[in-house]
Amino acid sequence: MSKRGPRRDRKQFPYEAQVVGGKLLMPADLQRLHRFMLETEVIEAISEEMQAVVERLWPELVFKLPAAQAGHEDDYA
Repeated sequence: MSKRGPRRDRKQFPYEAQVVGGKLLMPADLQRLHRFMLETEVIEAISEEMQAVVERLWPELVFKLPAAQAGHEDDYA
């Protein structure tokens, strides 16, 4: 019998651990975040770091994120 590394089931854990805002997010954390994003109609507050994660991993859910901060969208108005 040959030894194999840890079994990785991409269906169960399709994400890799990431450092976000100085904290390590494990694949299970990212799955919970994804489920929360799917179940919540509108996200009223989210850190810039977490918003970047959502934009990168689930661009189809960006519409649920808060609108751009006041002052950033009207810089050239």
